[in-house]
Amino acid sequence: MRALDPEVVDTVWAAVEAKIPPHPENYPLGCHRPRVRDRDCFEVKLVRLVTGCSWEDAERLCGKKVSDTTVRARRDEWIEAGIFTAIVEEAITAYDKIIGLDLSDVAVDGANRNDSVLRAPTLDDVKANGLLGDIQTVWLDRGYDSTATRDRLEERGIHDAVIAKKRKRGDARGKQRQPMGLRWPVERTNSWLSNFGQLRRNTDRKTRHRLAQLALAVVFIITAKLIDWRNRWSPGVSLSAEPLRPRVRPLRAPAARPASATLDAEVGELARHLGERFLEVASALLEQAASARLFLVPEVSTVPA
Repeated sequence: MRALDPEVVDTVWAAVEAKIPPHPENYPLGCHRPRVRDRDCFEVKLVRLVTGCSWEDAERLCGKKVSDTTVRARRDEWIEAGIFTAIVEEAITAYDKIIGLDLSDVAVDGANRNDSVLRAPTLDDVKANGLLGDIQTVWLDRGYDSTATRDRLEERGIHDAVIAKKRKRGDARGKQRQPMGLRWPVERTNSWLSNFGQLRRNTDRKTRHRLAQLALAVVFIITAKLIDWRNRWSPGVSLSAEPLRPRVRPLRAPAARPASATLDAEVGELARHLGERFLEVASALLEQAASARLFLVPEVSTVPA
């Protein structure tokens, strides 16, 4: 499970930690138990998301470092602060910046509900995120084969829709094979999400809690994809807050040798000066590399076809 990869966990936690608001210390007597670390609460939520177990079991799996009641309370605080929504937007923006979102062909499908019920809300949510203008073609299955669907797409500026045809009532022809087209990314994405136990079986009582779990799962999936892309095209670049320093041997100035003549002394002095200058230049380059920002990637022209 990639969500349990230490590098993935540390990267997501760095994004979450940066958005947690400071907790006010307003105890009048100043005598209270220390506040449980946010990282411990984050790990309990991660275990529950991956395994799908109860809060009590997730508490035990994490060594009972924090009670399940505290974790649920901390989750509600983060929801009120908009942390889960913020990290999803940040993850999508990072993916678009590094790899690029190709929305020229988009597939839409529904699950556990009538497809047409969620059609308009889905497109409106895409529009709210500023991505509706990038869509050129929409691929839909036969559940969307209706005049109402085409009218809704026209209202939102989508004029090219590939919709599988329904079989008319009374048609004597047998069941015909329908091409799946580009709807396979929907099933693939559902498979990625169903790897998380908490998303396979919903035990959350409130919709906002369910959306928070979904947001966290999406962030872990995108982060794992970015790390895989980094490992393929830019190995050695860190996605964490601390950039990786290149592993190089320390440069040493050339050892001085005894000079038996004036010429040998001048050559030795020149070699020493050049060695010191080379050390200065190399140190400057290492400092520039160490101060690089997150998600450094090569130019597009350097990526092999």
